[in-house]
Amino acid sequence: KTSWYLGLSAYWFATSFKWYILLLVVLPGQVEKIVPGGEKSQVWGMVFAIGATWAAVGPSLFGYLSDRLLHRWGDRRPFIAIGSAMTVLALMALVGADRIWILVLGYLLLQVSDDVGTGPYSALIPELVPEEHRGRASGTMGMLSLVAQLSVGIFALLVGGNVVLIYSAIAIVNVACALVALWTIRGAKPISPAPEPTRASIAGFVRGWIEPWKSRDFFWVWFTRFLN
Repeated sequence: KTSWYLGLSAYWFATSFKWYILLLVVLPGQVEKIVPGGEKSQVWGMVFAIGATWAAVGPSLFGYLSDRLLHRWGDRRPFIAIGSAMTVLALMALVGADRIWILVLGYLLLQVSDDVGTGPYSALIPELVPEEHRGRASGTMGMLSLVAQLSVGIFALLVGGNVVLIYSAIAIVNVACALVALWTIRGAKPISPAPEPTRASIAGFVRGWIEPWKSRDFFWVWFTRFLN
C-alpha cells in the first residue's frame, strides 16, 4: 500500500527537513552572529568540514553495529528511536549556542545523532521490500525528501529569522516522523533471514566500509551525491 511506503520513508522526510534549513539558513546565520567580521566564512567552513568528515564514516559505523545487534534486539527500531531522541538534545544545545565551541559541539552531536538513526534506517528498504518493489519504495523516499525541502523553504519564509521557532519545528517533525516510521515497521519481517553476524572489530568495519567501493555502480551513486 502507498501508505505503508510513505510511513516507511517518513524519517527521510524529517532528515531532509532538518539538514536543508540548518545548513543553508540557520547555522550560517548563527555563526555570523557569534564570529566577528570576515572570519565567519572560515569558521563555518571548519564546522561544516568536521561534520562532513564524520558523515563519511558515521552512518556506516552505526549500520555495522546494528547488524551485530540485530539478533539480540530483533530489529533496527531502537537505533531510530535513540537517534531521534539524541537529535532533540542536539537541537536544544544548538538553539541556545552563544559561543562557537558550543555551536561546534552541538553540531557534532547532531551529526552523530543523525547517523545513529539513519545508518540502520538505511537498511530498511533492502531488508523489508522485495526487489521488484524497491523502485517504488525508493521513489517514495525521494519524493518525501523533495517535499521536505519545499516545505521547509515555505516555513522559513513564513517565520522569518525566528531561530527558536525553526528549531522547535525541526524537533517536532523529527519526533513525529520517527514515530510514524517506527509504527509502520512494527512487526515487519525481513524478506530473507539476516546472516549470522561476525564478531565486531575495527578490521571488520574497515573491510565492510571499503567493500562497496569495488562496485562501479556504488561509486557513481556516491559521486553524484558528492557533487550535489
